[in-house]
Amino acid sequence: MRAESPEEAAIRTPLAETMDDVKGSESPRRRLNRELVQMAHCLAEVGPNVNEIARRTDQYKETVRYRYHRFFLDKGIAIQAVPSYAKLGFKRLIIIAKLARSSEANAESIFMELCEYCYLHSFTRVLLTGQYVIHVAVPSELAGRCSTVYQSLHQSGLFTEMEILEFDEMRNPPMKPELFDFVRGTWSFDWDSVRATDIELPVGARPRVERYDRVDLLILKELDIDASRTLVKMAENVKVSLNALEFHYRDHVKARGLIKGYRLVWQGTKYDREQRKIVSR
Repeated sequence: MRAESPEEAAIRTPLAETMDDVKGSESPRRRLNRELVQMAHCLAEVGPNVNEIARRTDQYKETVRYRYHRFFLDKGIAIQAVPSYAKLGFKRLIIIAKLARSSEANAESIFMELCEYCYLHSFTRVLLTGQYVIHVAVPSELAGRCSTVYQSLHQSGLFTEMEILEFDEMRNPPMKPELFDFVRGTWSFDWDSVRATDIELPVGARPRVERYDRVDLLILKELDIDASRTLVKMAENVKVSLNALEFHYRDHVKARGLIKGYRLVWQGTKYDREQRKIVSR
């Protein structure tokens, strides 16, 4: 029979280990969850870089690789890169709009076309109001023209309501892995402790715009969809040689800081851009 791994033993261990608490020692299950929380913080900083995560958390590379697949990817947690739009010289537009009732049935197709031709990055439907929150990432010099295009869609009747907000930079507040039980895949949050807190935004000059080319943008697009993709898979999607892609990724995207960080997408369902449909874990 196959020997049971420490991770599998920890999964079977109940969450409350009274005897371990009395003895003052840490149970295998709690130790596993603590190390997974460490991995989550590292993933948000360096992405799915197994070697770097192993170095930072003082774990074996094989252990990190197994846990990354077992407790993150297999549980439906996606890792996505966050491009540094400031270094790319992009503006962010947030458009709060409502589609005409006659267009609601074709909402998905409409937004996919806007993705292709009008710099639309992502969109979300607000259930109670029926409005859409549309995120647009557009080169700064085209921001005004892009706003005009969306306003013309509003005037044509495609949208019945529209408000356009413009930002130089945006921040994705990270989820708190300390409140997540990776073994059970459940959240534990004390809503009674919730209180309003001020968000501290970084203060300083806008970073200078870095040079980039079409291949760099295509790499960022791939990483924005799924940062766990291999360089081989990205080269296939971008349609360049592996050597060329490695050069652009190493000497342009990484060296010039075109990736600001990584986000862990925790929700059980997400929109698959390749299949163009909602998928569930």
